[in-house]
Amino acid sequence: LPKGVAIPPIVPVKRDNKRTLFDKEFKKIARSNIMDSLNKTYVACTRAQYELIIYTENNKELGLQLSQFLETCRNDNNDIAPTPTENCDPDVVYELGKPMLRSDIPALNSDDNALPDNVESRIMPPYSVVSDVDRWKLTSPDIIIDVRGTTRWVGEMLHKVMERVRTPKNLKKAFGRALHRGMITEEEHDEYLALLSKRLADPRVADWFANDNRLMLERSVTIGGNGQKRPDRVVMKPNGEIIIVDYKFGDRSDDNDTKYKRQVAGYKRAVCDALGCRPDCVSGYVWYIHSGDILAV
Repeated sequence: LPKGVAIPPIVPVKRDNKRTLFDKEFKKIARSNIMDSLNKTYVACTRAQYELIIYTENNKELGLQLSQFLETCRNDNNDIAPTPTENCDPDVVYELGKPMLRSDIPALNSDDNALPDNVESRIMPPYSVVSDVDRWKLTSPDIIIDVRGTTRWVGEMLHKVMERVRTPKNLKKAFGRALHRGMITEEEHDEYLALLSKRLADPRVADWFANDNRLMLERSVTIGGNGQKRPDRVVMKPNGEIIIVDYKFGDRSDDNDTKYKRQVAGYKRAVCDALGCRPDCVSGYVWYIHSGDILAV
């Protein structure tokens, strides 16, 4: 600052929950979360009667956790020895004692638990453990709120299927996934697979499903005023051309044509603004799936 100019008062600003009006609330919530975690761990580790198996990820970035606790127990107890495994990652298993066999459990070997003569006993084969943490993460279920069989239900279901179709080769797999997850019945699988297979075989849509395209499927485009546009399919061809396709599964009418063209025109403007491309490089289409009609916008 120039000589003689006083330093203005400065209030230090820190992004820290401590030393704020909410300090007590933050600490209360943190203590509650810690107690919940300890309680769940205590219950899980004290309810096993004969055998307890614990799987834990070795992530050092998370600080002191169960994997480090087991490591400490092993260092303090020579009876817990590391055992190499083939199917786990990390490649260490700590064992204390031996796996419990059926013959080792007195209650199961009493006369009260004897199997009737007409019941056959079989030994379950051992299964390997897949150490893939992502498999256990919760994902959004494929739930459709609308009533099955209505036009809205069919449209939402087919939208979910088309989200996974990059080329016509993906269509059968996408419908198989929908069938496997219970979204559709076998009859619906056959009916709509035949319908979309016929539509994707139309030469007019071949460019939309070519192998060398880049795609944005059901992805929101942010516009001014915190608004968003969500076209069904944005195709970016190798030559720089951009094609916007919006699927429609209802009946065609003059009112619908006008409304849907206006909708796709809004998609075109949003994509031009987001990607910084010229309007003449972007084309849009309304695609009536049931009738096969295609409207250029």
